[in-house]
Amino acid sequence: MTDEEVLELMVRRRRQLLIHSYIYYGRGTSLISDGQWDRWARELERLNAEYPVLAGTGDFAGAFHKFTSASGYYLPYQSGWVVRAAEHLLMIAKEYEDEYCTNGD
Repeated sequence: MTDEEVLELMVRRRRQLLIHSYIYYGRGTSLISDGQWDRWARELERLNAEYPVLAGTGDFAGAFHKFTSASGYYLPYQSGWVVRAAEHLLMIAKEYEDEYCTNGD
């Protein structure tokens, strides 16, 4: 992967971890499994170790300084962008559920 591709993946993982941490800790629900969150977190932790210079750049770099995959509880998932993105994702999930899932009626 090029440095640009690595940074793009790092930023994507940061955003995913922040959004899903907000959904889990801030809203008390989940759209992904704990295993999926763990895989993303371990991947980001590995990328941070392999590319320390890139780890200090891009969106949310400061929030993931010294990041470990142990938990998302201490991430700054209450920031405006994260909350808006998470709420939008929750709305889409609800619309999908309403449209495609039945409750036996």
